[in-house]
Amino acid sequence: MTEFDCGCRIMTDIINMNSGDFNKHSWNYLLKTFVNVCGKCGKKQMNFQYMENKLMEMEKQRMEMFMNFEDEEEEEVEEVEL
Repeated sequence: MTEFDCGCRIMTDIINMNSGDFNKHSWNYLLKTFVNVCGKCGKKQMNFQYMENKLMEMEKQRMEMFMNFEDEEEEEVEEVEL
């Protein structure tokens, strides 16, 4: 947890980003949330959460690219062996 002089905080939580296939891979993400304790940092909170949401979407895209790349590579190996 990070605490600022005004009293506001950034809290963290580990979330699972798997799309339902829990047996194959485990993909966790450290989600950060700005908590506006002082009541004056509303704009900071909105900007922080906007950027955090963008980062999470980029991580989801990265995860999908990784999962698809791995599947394609396995298929190529099988084709070469034949």
